[in-house]
Amino acid sequence: NLADPAEVEELARTVLVDHGHVDVLVSNAGRSIRRSVADSYQRFHDIERTNAINYLGPARLVLELLPSMRNRGEGHIVNVSTAGVRTPPMARWSAYLASKSAFDVWLRCVAQEIRGDDVTVSTVYMGLVHTRMSEPTPLLHKMPGLTPEQAADQVCTAIAERTHNITPPMVRPAELLGNLFRVPTDRLLEQYFRISSRHKRRTGDEES
Repeated sequence: NLADPAEVEELARTVLVDHGHVDVLVSNAGRSIRRSVADSYQRFHDIERTNAINYLGPARLVLELLPSMRNRGEGHIVNVSTAGVRTPPMARWSAYLASKSAFDVWLRCVAQEIRGDDVTVSTVYMGLVHTRMSEPTPLLHKMPGLTPEQAADQVCTAIAERTHNITPPMVRPAELLGNLFRVPTDRLLEQYFRISSRHKRRTGDEES
């Protein structure tokens, strides 16, 4: 349970005692949540829980295992992030994207400090993967995505090739357009939020 600091510390201790060292750490645990701010006024715990799983827990685990990697002069960390941290921010995904962005930026900063010790970092900016985590969100059912096996292949590529990052093809153009035309992009996404909110009220579509 990455949300429990004691369990994270115990995991790291057990692994190092039983195996001596860690060659590769894959940070893949995640908590997804799609909820508007209006539905979050009395749910600050959603932000706390999402950050605990997506940012604070993974960061703690890295800090527990990193000294061993640096002392050995060898190690590799793979962060399974989301393409959403590279594209314009989307309404209703604030807690999720903020937590994933926090760990993404934190680890990229750390990577600059540890590369000299031959400890490398790869980030997989994963697109939509159809799993049990995405199942509660009806909107995602209609969108194209990866199978778990295809997603695992990307992680394996990051491990084998120590690629700096793996990014879906459409992310870079979306990122560029979002940066060049930030105000029009924000206005367009605001319109989408209003339209989808009206649809939600008519259909009773649940947020998750």
